Amino acid sequence: MNEQSQTAQPANWKDAVRSVVDDWDGRHIVTSPDIDGILSALAVGLHSGAKIIGVYTTRYYLGFDEPNQTIARKNARNALWLDHDISQPGIRCIGQHLVNHSQHDQLPRRHPVSFNPNIFFGQAYPDSFKGPAGKSRDKYPFATVHLLMSALGIDEPQSTSTAYHMLAHADGACRVCKKYPSNAQIWYDLMFDSSDTVLTELVGSGYCVPKEVSVKHDKVFNYLKTNCIQQPTTQKNLNTYLENFNKCLQWLSALFQWAINPLPSCVTTTICGKVETPDPNSIQSGKFDQFMLDEEIFSHAIIFHDKLRYTKDLTI
Repeated sequence: MNEQSQTAQPANWKDAVRSVVDDWDGRHIVTSPDIDGILSALAVGLHSGAKIIGVYTTRYYLGFDEPNQTIARKNARNALWLDHDISQPGIRCIGQHLVNHSQHDQLPRRHPVSFNPNIFFGQAYPDSFKGPAGKSRDKYPFATVHLLMSALGIDEPQSTSTAYHMLAHADGACRVCKKYPSNAQIWYDLMFDSSDTVLTELVGSGYCVPKEVSVKHDKVFNYLKTNCIQQPTTQKNLNTYLENFNKCLQWLSALFQWAINPLPSCVTTTICGKVETPDPNSIQSGKFDQFMLDEEIFSHAIIFHDKLRYTKDLTI
C-alpha cells in the first residue's frame, strides 16, 4: 500500500472504501456524466440514500437544485465525488484513474480519506502503459462501480439481464479484459473473487456479450459523450444538458432497479476550469507534488503514456 497521506488507511482495500463512505455524511454525491459514473452514483445512492447534486466533466462543475451559491458550494465540498480523483483539499473522492506520477508522490492537495486502487496498491506511471504484451501489473483495468459494488456488498443483476451486460461494459471493462488479459487477471487476483461474477467471467474469458446489448451500450455511451460529457455549458443549453443526462440516469436506474433520490430538476451552479494536457515526461520524477501545488490542480489523471490531463483555475 502506498503511504500517500499521514492518515493511516485500513490494510484491506474493501475496508478502505467503506472507511471513505463512513467518513462522509451520506447526503450528497457528485459524479462523472458517463456510464461508470452514473452507475457508481446509483450504487452509492442505493447504499446510503444520498442524492446526486452535481456532475463534473473535468472542465465544468454543474450543480443542481440549489440557488443559494454559498450552500451549493458547501454541499459540493462535503459531497462524495465518484469516478473522479479530486485534489481540492477537503473533498473526498473514490476513483480509479492513474494519478501517481512516481511511486513516492504524496498528492498533498488530495483529501486523505479518499480511495483509488492505484494509490492503495502503489501503481504509478513508470510501471504503467506497457501495452497488450505486458505481463506485469499495469494500471487498474476495471470500473469504479465494480469496486464499489464489491466493497459495499451490493448484489449484481441477474446474469441473463441487460443490466448485467451493461455492468460488464462499464468503463470499457469487457474490451480491456480482452485486450490486456494479464493485467486484468493480476488485478482480479489482487482485489476480487468468484463472488464478483461479472469480473470472474470477464477475466476467465467465459463472457460472451449479446450483440444487441453491445449496440445498446454504445448508443448510451455515445449519447452521453455527445450530449453531456463535452457539451459546452452556455446558459441557453443548460436545461437541454440536464434533460439528456436525466434520460440516461432514468434509463439506467430503471434497468438496474436502483432508485434515484430524487431526479435533478435544474442546473443552478456552473463553474468552469482550465484543462491542460502536458506529456507526463515533461515533469521531473519526484517533482509532481510541487507541480500540483504550484498549479493548484483540482483534478488530474494520467490517461496515456504521453498525456497527463489536469484541471486548474477551478475552486468549489
